Amino acid sequence: MRGVVVGLVAAMSAAGCVRIPGYACEGDAQCLDRPLGACEPVGFCSYPDDGCDSGRRYSDLSGALADACVPTTTETETDGTETATTVATAGGATTDLDTTTAGSDETGCATDCPPADGGQERWSVTLAGEALGGDVLNAVVVLASGDIAVAGREDTAAGPDALLAVLDTDGNVLSHRTYDIAGGLDELLDVVQGSGGEVWGCGRADPPGQINAWIAEFASPFDDAPSQSVQLGHQVCRTLRQTSNLTMLAAGDDNQWTPEGLGAWAYTFAPWDLEGGTTVFGTTSPDDILYTSATLGDGTVVLGGRLAAGNVSVSPFDNDTVGAPLFEGNAGAIQGIDATVDRVVAGGYEWTANQACAWVAAFAPDGTEHWSWRPASPAPLGDEIEAVAIDGAGNVVAVGFVTTGPRERMMIKLDPSGDELWSKVWPGGPMAADILRDVAILPGDDILVVGELADAEGGLDGWVARLSP
Repeated sequence: MRGVVVGLVAAMSAAGCVRIPGYACEGDAQCLDRPLGACEPVGFCSYPDDGCDSGRRYSDLSGALADACVPTTTETETDGTETATTVATAGGATTDLDTTTAGSDETGCATDCPPADGGQERWSVTLAGEALGGDVLNAVVVLASGDIAVAGREDTAAGPDALLAVLDTDGNVLSHRTYDIAGGLDELLDVVQGSGGEVWGCGRADPPGQINAWIAEFASPFDDAPSQSVQLGHQVCRTLRQTSNLTMLAAGDDNQWTPEGLGAWAYTFAPWDLEGGTTVFGTTSPDDILYTSATLGDGTVVLGGRLAAGNVSVSPFDNDTVGAPLFEGNAGAIQGIDATVDRVVAGGYEWTANQACAWVAAFAPDGTEHWSWRPASPAPLGDEIEAVAIDGAGNVVAVGFVTTGPRERMMIKLDPSGDELWSKVWPGGPMAADILRDVAILPGDDILVVGELADAEGGLDGWVARLSP
């Protein structure tokens, strides 16, 4: 097996800070901080203003449209299209909702328009189960076919089951399948595609009264059942990675449920023999966790999480040996990681001045720090980065949440030097528990995000969206 670099970092409680330059809306109720506020089709609030021909002006938190007059007529989108938000039921049927989002222009103006902000929704899809309202999307991957696979958990009539769905790049749901593996709570936390075109997922498959790590192969993401499936003697698998044509690597932890047992662990197996694998690495600290993974251009795998008695560290790992740290620090938790040939980008949160704060940093493979990013101003109740991705131009997209009362979905885009290009927060209702959990980049650098948002009944629905770069 090739050398594996392990990114390790201490965990703290979630509280932090983020700067919010724009406020996106999804309905008029989110614009009522002033009289007669309305959510315009472009996703920003407007308010009455006699100085505009239309009688309305965008708010000062409307990105590139800040303080601009709302056009007097609805202009045709530059690509002539509209895309509908779609709800997919557990049986796979889809229903178009009343709301629509604009096409690629997203500004609502035809001439003399300000530059369009990045992060404008081209489409979004909500995946809602049959019952209970505990639906989440944890992972997204762009398949070799060009389609998009998303994975998570959905509440069905039988209980919470693992979910694997496939969409095309226009947001049409091609496949929507749930899997009852162990009769209890089943969930996919990561999804990747193998070199043979097969799709791998990992997470948990819990028989009643137990918690079991679970890994599965799907010969096709459209299959009704896994072609291989194993429940390990561990509790949660959080990340998967193919390290060579002959080896797959899975990693996770037991620490949330068995403090006296194994902490972080790694399991390697041949793609054709999932059950015949071996646990090649394990710790006994209840604080240890492995959250995420990525692959460098030379094939070296990077794992992100926390180990090493609370210090940030990245160490070479080959089979069952952890080498000397490449770098160490005092951050809170690495929860997302991506890599290129010469760069590792990590995101999470760090503990500063008695609170946790969103954090992103870029390192050379030898541990030399290129740059680090932190928000400019504090948020009252906390924020975290859950995942990061590097686009074709070397920019970094980081996603997670910010809590200013309700918990709201948040994303930030940084240039290759770590300077902020734009950021976006989706407003939530008073009881929102929204979050973005993963991000992927399409050819052309459009952005895919997945997570969950609160529904009208107080439950959660899975959510996936495509956004402009």
